Amino acid sequence: MHPLLFSLKPCPVRLPRNTRLQIMLIWGNDFLQWHHSHWSPDELPLLTVNTGSMLQRYLTIPDRWAVAPMSVASDAIRNNSDLVFYTLKTPPPPRICYEVTNRFTSEPRRKGIRIIDEELNDFINQNPSICRFETWMLNNGSL
Repeated sequence: MHPLLFSLKPCPVRLPRNTRLQIMLIWGNDFLQWHHSHWSPDELPLLTVNTGSMLQRYLTIPDRWAVAPMSVASDAIRNNSDLVFYTLKTPPPPRICYEVTNRFTSEPRRKGIRIIDEELNDFINQNPSICRFETWMLNNGSL
């Protein structure tokens, strides 16, 4: 799922011209590069937050807006039915999360990690707002 623009307002014809009413959720340098390609880096947002739940708190006033991953937007809309969202024609890069494990883990711990991996995969497969890794997500398209 691509990230979305969402707000209390009806569908914009194009991206907002400035960021003075934006509540900004930053999810990495790739997102910032994308953001700066659409809005001036010198133009500051109204507010910057670091979690999806914080973002929701500040989108209760009309004309405020944000760009967020679908997982954040769907949760916000579940909590506030007045919010609306729109798919972006030129979305920012996806937010990527990694699982890091010690390659020298003992067998009993590896078994626990496999159980967690199975639960995580089940959760991802049942949640349409979470996408799996695909090669198009890499800049060069190859592993």
